[in-house]
Amino acid sequence: MRPRVCNQTFYGHKSGINEGKSIANRNWSNGGKIYTMHTSPVIVTGSITVGATGAVASFTGSVVQSITRTSTGLYQITLQPNTNFSKLYHLSGAAQSPVSGLSGVLAIECQNAPQPALASYTAIRGGQVSIKCLDAAGALVDPATGSVITILMFLSNSSV
Repeated sequence: MRPRVCNQTFYGHKSGINEGKSIANRNWSNGGKIYTMHTSPVIVTGSITVGATGAVASFTGSVVQSITRTSTGLYQITLQPNTNFSKLYHLSGAAQSPVSGLSGVLAIECQNAPQPALASYTAIRGGQVSIKCLDAAGALVDPATGSVITILMFLSNSSV
């Protein structure tokens, strides 16, 4: 007998294992643990809603202070001053198309070299990292109006 989902209830095998146990509103919390060989890793996520001519219409992000369009296809992400991230291990992004049409963005890349120390790292902490939006030919391009750029950063909160 194959397991099936019906009305958000899991029905298991004939033995009754998991019989009638709800899978809705499941808590996937792991107690704040991220299993990695890095010391004190932090995951930061955010999104940029793009306005006319590539301008930042709005943004979200847990420790993001601001996002600024610096040039065609280039955006600078400034983290809050009270953050203490010493290293950027990974940054990835994805473009989501507007309601009609395409975003025009094929790839999103970190402007810095791999594993850079965060640029503009000052005594007040915080830092800045830049991303670039590229089209199919590899040229810088502004995302279409109404597009959303999602960002995921894997940072170090350690000095070692």
